[in-house]
Parts: sequence; C-alpha cells; structure tokens
Amino acid sequence: MDDRVAAACIQGLGAWDGPSALGRCVFPRSSSTPTRSMNEPETLSDLWTTLVNAHTPGVVHFNQLLAAGEVNRLIEDFVALAAPAG
Repeated sequence: MDDRVAAACIQGLGAWDGPSALGRCVFPRSSSTPTRSMNEPETLSDLWTTLVNAHTPGVVHFNQLLAAGEVNRLIEDFVALAAPAG
C-alpha cells in the first residue's frame, strides 16, 4: 500500500466522530462477545441506548457452537425487546 493511502486512512479513522454516529442510532442492536472487546460495552451502551450487550465468557470465537443455549436465550430476549408490541 502506498504510504499516502495508509496515512490518509489513519487520518480518516482519527477524525471520525464515532460517539456522535452511535448517538444517532435508533434501531435495536445486539452484541455478544466471548471476551471484553476494545470498546467497553458500558461506554457503547451509554452512546447507543438501544444496544444490548451480552458476554459469553470462555467461548473464544464460536459463540453459537460452544454456548448455543446461552446464545439462543440472548437472541430470544433481544427479539422480545426489539419486536414491536402487538
């Protein structure tokens, strides 16, 4: 990759206002991670009020294979929360 392209990418990432973008999100979103991500779930939830965070410790990468019961419960809870009433 050309150094100018790489530099422009890094500058663009640094200039992006992620918190503002998240604050404008109004649709529900579920996030399930086996480990703590680099973005703290509590901080993301403060910015994106319809974000539901879940944590499946010890599963590494294959959440739906290694923690199927927990993942299914999380999905069911999220659908119940996100689905329109009626």
